[in-house]
Amino acid sequence: QQTLNPGCEAGTRFGEDDIECGNSEADINLSVGTPAGQALLREEATSIGRTRFGETLIIEVVIKNLGQTLATDLRTQLNNEGANDQTLTLVEENAEDLPQLLHRRCSTTLEPGMECAIPLRFAPNGSPFTSQTWTASLRIEYQNGREQRLLEFPLEATGEDCAERQAIAHFETPEIRHYGRIESDSLQITQSLELSPGSGSAEPSEIATLQIPLRLSSLKTRVEHLRISLHLEDPEVPGLPLFPAIAETSLAGENLYPGRGRSQVSMLPSTDEESSTAIPFQWLRFTFEKPVQVASGSRLVWALQTEGLKSGSLLYGRHEDLNSARSGYLGGIAGTYSEVSHSFTALPFLDTHFILESCANQPTSL
Repeated sequence: QQTLNPGCEAGTRFGEDDIECGNSEADINLSVGTPAGQALLREEATSIGRTRFGETLIIEVVIKNLGQTLATDLRTQLNNEGANDQTLTLVEENAEDLPQLLHRRCSTTLEPGMECAIPLRFAPNGSPFTSQTWTASLRIEYQNGREQRLLEFPLEATGEDCAERQAIAHFETPEIRHYGRIESDSLQITQSLELSPGSGSAEPSEIATLQIPLRLSSLKTRVEHLRISLHLEDPEVPGLPLFPAIAETSLAGENLYPGRGRSQVSMLPSTDEESSTAIPFQWLRFTFEKPVQVASGSRLVWALQTEGLKSGSLLYGRHEDLNSARSGYLGGIAGTYSEVSHSFTALPFLDTHFILESCANQPTSL
């Protein structure tokens, strides 16, 4: 007969006196143990952090022998949800890029009370500004001294590239009363800013998008493209963009004024009759091809320019209150830049509303 140690028993003990129905007391004692002479494997909780596309994360799945004898004939198998997907894989024994493990690597045996690690490699790839989750199942077969056993548990890992964003520079005040005008493809409106981390961190920012409120001056206005470029600021001339741009992107066709008349559209108050017509201002979002990494504390300049502007002009929301001590954009200089004469003209009360967004919760590989 098989004995159990420390025991696997359940029993009840009633009061010493005779039992009366409905008036009894009971003590329940339950203890569970590992069968003597057997190995019992269990895995520790495994955390797989969010990993940037193009980077590699090594994960250690740790298992422990809770039994009293040697576990033998250990074999592992990783089953991905996608049959041919090699994003989440077992690390081979002779892998050259395997870093120093925190636990000894599992072999074909595991002694009682000992633990070992099964290393996995997570190498996700995908498009910028998206995230994707991969799932797999890790199977561990072993001989426990009496029979073949199977330990199986699911794995889930997420890769991303700036899928979530947060505003790091936000200049949107209720005092706006006027509008600016662009009537030439050779003229760019510019605005400088300084990236100052709110948390005091020196980590670089990864700029993802830039939003500006824009509108056509009339239904007859036509523009082929709107181009936004991001520059470092000239250290000798505040507000002047340095060329070439560190990043640029454009909007064209149907992307210029998406969702007109819907919830995203907002009218900016104005004292001017033209700016209060039926054509509303639209917050246009310019998304860079991929996140732009910029050092914390950098002085930047963004510049907006039209391409193919015809039969009208482009209006943009601006702040212009000459009588207010709060006039002007704190920490930046607004103005215009001419591609023809390569000259910059500072216009301190032409500050434009804008929202600059950076990647939030940037993932890093371990």
